[in-house]
Amino acid sequence: MALTHRGLSQRSLGAADLMIFGISASCPMAVLAGAVVAMFAATGVVALSPSFILLGAALALFAVGFLAISRDVTNAASFYAFLARSMGPGAGIAGAAVSLLSYSSVQVALYGLIGATLAGTYGGTWWVWAFAVWLAVAVIGVLHIAVNTRVLGVILMAEIAVILLVDYTGLLNPAGGQLDATPLLPSSLLTSGSLGGVLAFGIASFIGIESIAVYREEAVSYRSVKLAMYGTIGFLGLFYAISSWALASAIGTDKIVDTARDPSANLPFSILGEQYGQIVGAIGQVLLVTGLFAALLSFHQVVARYIYSLAREGVLPANLGTLGGTHGGVPIAGSLVQTVVAAVGLAIFAVAGADPIAVLFTWLSELAALGILILMIFTSIGVIRYYWLRDERLGFERGVAPVCSAIALTAVLVISIVNMDSITADAATLRWVLPGLVLVAAAVGALAAQRLRARSPVVYAGVGRGEPLALAVPEPLADLEL
Repeated sequence: MALTHRGLSQRSLGAADLMIFGISASCPMAVLAGAVVAMFAATGVVALSPSFILLGAALALFAVGFLAISRDVTNAASFYAFLARSMGPGAGIAGAAVSLLSYSSVQVALYGLIGATLAGTYGGTWWVWAFAVWLAVAVIGVLHIAVNTRVLGVILMAEIAVILLVDYTGLLNPAGGQLDATPLLPSSLLTSGSLGGVLAFGIASFIGIESIAVYREEAVSYRSVKLAMYGTIGFLGLFYAISSWALASAIGTDKIVDTARDPSANLPFSILGEQYGQIVGAIGQVLLVTGLFAALLSFHQVVARYIYSLAREGVLPANLGTLGGTHGGVPIAGSLVQTVVAAVGLAIFAVAGADPIAVLFTWLSELAALGILILMIFTSIGVIRYYWLRDERLGFERGVAPVCSAIALTAVLVISIVNMDSITADAATLRWVLPGLVLVAAAVGALAAQRLRARSPVVYAGVGRGEPLALAVPEPLADLEL
């Protein structure tokens, strides 16, 4: 049986599938073992829970307008299409450049983290492990999206189950025998003097939730995208708030900061080992690796679809829009390009002898967070402009929520840049270099847009206006060759 498929696999992902991609991209185990422990250590703040609720609320406001425009503008390259349709083709292509930089950066950053984790556990050189994982992602990345979903789903369920053991220990068997509610009090966070540092770390923990809209063409319905987006934000906000409280409670709110600053403490895996045996602790460390692998797969799929969408509209060479797979609908060319880009990024840091955590992971993950934040802010503004230009009533969904979102996310962006010293010792330099790289990417995209406008005005006029529905309809049974 031969199947001619003319686009991404339509109606292949339900709300649960989309949530798997969104949550996997965030990598809950890495957030608990990495970001949360680092937040305790770097800021000295115990009350982390309110920060996750605060950031979740800001992202929920962003989601209101983001989902509104995704209902009317269906495109796998979401930020690109939304900015193009609201602010013009030049803004769309500039947004695409920032998107590709951000998502590629976070993927290479995760390769550094997973390589260092494996090297620390099993010995060897971090970049050798990183390239071994890179090969696995390259192979699975060209399989059908349904295969990716099954792999991610299994990994995610195991990951969450182990984190719940930490939560169970901290909340039902707290240090000292009494549960301390201080970490839940917003006043404890607001009066700490380190709110900026907490937010700078915390926002990176949510990277990936916006990628759900990338699968809009493959979703069962718009309702599936909406449920997945709100479900993912709500789940992660509450899950991280509860888990950070539980971790502090398991160690003791008066001891958690000093313990987090001790590299030999091995949080949270030492808690699992003490309470449930060394085997469970070891399983937790394995799940950190598999969780990072799941996040790598998620971001790999996002970049592949961005490349496909840009090629489909003529912004990138048409052959980069090649689809394949046994059942069709797999952006093969985009996947292969991202595989090469990730390899080059890894090779550069490996040859430079860079520290995989302090340099590669820290720098690139913060670069990605800044890029995504900037895209979110301009998209919120774009939502208002899109509906205002169409003379449609703005109201809460198209006006109030996007305005509040833009204000809240701009505050987080400024705070993140100002408090970069809580993330890296090279803050004086990186405070300008990292935002500068985002601006350079946007400028390169804008210049490419002007070149496209001069050389191919028809293609330029169609930027962000690809027709995914016409491309993504599976062939009717009558057209199959049996």
